[in-house]
Amino acid sequence: MANYYSYMSSHKENGREKFYKCTLLIKKQLSIGWSKINPINKTVAEIENGIEIFYKDSEAVKNIENAKKSLPLFAGLIPGDLVFIRGDAEILDVVIITGIPFFAEQGDLGDDYCFKVPFTPLFNQQPAFKTNKIKGKEFRKEVLSKEGVNLVMHKIEENFARKLLIKIFQNE
Repeated sequence: MANYYSYMSSHKENGREKFYKCTLLIKKQLSIGWSKINPINKTVAEIENGIEIFYKDSEAVKNIENAKKSLPLFAGLIPGDLVFIRGDAEILDVVIITGIPFFAEQGDLGDDYCFKVPFTPLFNQQPAFKTNKIKGKEFRKEVLSKEGVNLVMHKIEENFARKLLIKIFQNE
């Protein structure tokens, strides 16, 4: 059974669409930062402990809670999962995960985005959907943020993901 996720393509505002199109889409691999943590085969507690050890005194301290929520989800991606790729305030694409997450020595943003997973895009390099096509709190709550926080990655409820996919495929 597929799971549905919302994923922010980059931590850099105003550069997310370019990063997706020029890096992730070309490589057909999603990637996520916090490169000092290799979450493969680790429990959520081990991931959280590693984040506390490696990042508590760094500039990334404001993202520690974000990492604690996002890394275990990314590590748990499996083939068949659907991921809505977010830009700044829009969905850039929807992708199907085609492999298992892996840790690479070289990241996609300098040396930071080392944790990766292969995917196949559903929209062949066409931006899928702008937020002005679905208005309202439900879109913002389910896709752009969770619990008022703009997380790198979070799970989307299946019913909402289905509604969103129908709207995208109907090109509304």
